[in-house]
Amino acid sequence: MSSHLIRSLRLAVIFCLALFLSVASLQAARFQNQQVKPPNIVVFLVDDMGVMDTSVPFLTDSKGQPKRYPLNDYYITPSMERLAKQGIRFNHFYAMSVCSPTRISIMSGQNAARHHATNWINPQKNNAGPQGPPDWNWAGLKKDDVTLPRLLEKAGYRTIHVGKGHFGADGFPGAEPLNLGFDVNIAGSSFGAPGSYHGMKKFGLGTRRAHQAVPHLEKYHDTDIFLTEALTIEANASLAETVKADQPFFLYMAHYAVHAPFDSDPRFADHYKDSDKPKNAQAFATLIEGMDKSLGDIMNQLEALGVAENTLIFFVGPFFTTKWPVPRRSVVKKGPTMKGACACRSSLPGPSRIPRTPIRSCCRSPRTRCRHRSLLCMICSRRFSRLPMSNRLKVTSWMVNRSINCSQASQIKLTGIPF
Repeated sequence: MSSHLIRSLRLAVIFCLALFLSVASLQAARFQNQQVKPPNIVVFLVDDMGVMDTSVPFLTDSKGQPKRYPLNDYYITPSMERLAKQGIRFNHFYAMSVCSPTRISIMSGQNAARHHATNWINPQKNNAGPQGPPDWNWAGLKKDDVTLPRLLEKAGYRTIHVGKGHFGADGFPGAEPLNLGFDVNIAGSSFGAPGSYHGMKKFGLGTRRAHQAVPHLEKYHDTDIFLTEALTIEANASLAETVKADQPFFLYMAHYAVHAPFDSDPRFADHYKDSDKPKNAQAFATLIEGMDKSLGDIMNQLEALGVAENTLIFFVGPFFTTKWPVPRRSVVKKGPTMKGACACRSSLPGPSRIPRTPIRSCCRSPRTRCRHRSLLCMICSRRFSRLPMSNRLKVTSWMVNRSINCSQASQIKLTGIPF
């Protein structure tokens, strides 16, 4: 073989090797960029939904396996089933049994004994009552409170509020989510129940429940649309706008459903008309199914936008029962809880790739509600996103199973990398 041919082959090999290394470097850089990209977050909060008000079983038998009850076969929630298959179901959580304390805890990371909003907030008059707590926080959240959306906003997130607020009374900063760190507020106000679920009734405007008319949805007035659907359309539009701007997002999707009034969603009424349940229970089931459709529509939107794999979805909501383990939701009863121990559901798909165990239990502790925010704060940190995947799983699992607050999370060290 001639020396010229040998040199040519050497040059060809060197060129191919250089090309390969260049492509490999680009792929590595692209992978590194993906690693440090913060995850998107969706908190999907359902109001007044019972632990049995779904086709997904959350109660377990003596061996810790999911156990179905008749109501699991009555309700139709395929999107919840879809989400549960992708993530983890947590069946033991502590939550307040009324609206405002739960919502303020999610925003602030504090339990109700600390933030002092220990009851639902009447937006029009102080409802402490003659036997009320001495430090009752009727005003709700304040402008200078440290909130989850405010923390995420500082980290570069676009923070979107859609649906029910109920963070504070009329005339106080907490009545307006924009005061709490949200960049966008759609339909959030001081009250907890909508004037109406029907667009034909202007969502309560002009009715005897006008003081609870849902704001910001005027374009849907006098149209044949249900409130749950209108909120979903607006949420998906905000998601598309944010993804187009190449910005990470925090979507707080807080449906008014399935809170009273029990307006029947006509899209699903035929599914329950032949049941033996009373009319109110049938209407309640349509609210459940409409909420579930909303969850599916948002999941579909995330996939269509190409961001589903980098999005964490927390599905949460307190349940209300007077009996354990079988709630009396069959007669659509909302009431006090026994012993103060409630359940909260959460399914977490997304980039951290948490192992797909069917059901996990967390200790019933007043700190559990606050742990959601601490976990989110940690997962969204850039240092966490730089960790190897195996170490992300370790620290996430460690956080879930311990009562860790944000200040403690900042001290966690894994493989020498502090958070």
